[in-house]
Amino acid sequence: MFTQILDNQFNESIRKHVIIFGSLFNSIYTKTERNGTIQKRRVPISYGPKEKFIRLIIEESGITDKTHIQADLPRMGFEIVNLQYDATRRINRLKEKTKIINGNPLRSYSEAPYNFTVALYCFSRSIEHNLQIIEQIIPYFAPDFTVTVNMTPLHNKVDVPIILNDVNVNEDYEGAFDSRRAIVSTLSFTMKSYIYSPVVTDNRPYIENTDINLYKNQFSNFITDFGFTGDRYIGFTSANFYSGGTG
Repeated sequence: MFTQILDNQFNESIRKHVIIFGSLFNSIYTKTERNGTIQKRRVPISYGPKEKFIRLIIEESGITDKTHIQADLPRMGFEIVNLQYDATRRINRLKEKTKIINGNPLRSYSEAPYNFTVALYCFSRSIEHNLQIIEQIIPYFAPDFTVTVNMTPLHNKVDVPIILNDVNVNEDYEGAFDSRRAIVSTLSFTMKSYIYSPVVTDNRPYIENTDINLYKNQFSNFITDFGFTGDRYIGFTSANFYSGGTG
């Protein structure tokens, strides 16, 4: 069952949420004043666990036996730490959404509501740079910030609230005195979104035309209200819609 669904359509629901979150923080800068001039620098961001970045900061990587480099700071990282079903936004799983796109009928079952818990890590050498990064983020969350995204061909302009839960600043004092200093801030977020069902082609028969016959003796009130006259009335209408509904 699940293999067949994956072969039909993989709509990358979780991957899109990773891209959405990372794109919010890809224009963060720090500034440093030296000799009366201000230098601005963009802070890089990538996906990965916190332990991976801390190890890059502490340990040196060797290009050759005699050449060693250290990770450049400041930088940011983020990861999805939890997915939790949100029963308060539960909807009927048998409900279908249908739509015609470029003449092709498509359908999909209802989406499943989930809360994405995402952690954003800010690494820096100085507390000043760390606070600069934080102050460029938290003013936009009061406590939530909503983005609108096209998730699937059937789900366009979906609002995704992103809620800032808390901010923790930690300075690593462990290790020898000559070890590299690492200041890490952790910002916890919750994305209230959905994981979407596969979008498949609707091969079921659908209604193209309907013929309606109206008789005065059976529908006298209906015909009188609409001003029809005569003994027998034939109405014809054309409709292009799917028997599965419009979502």
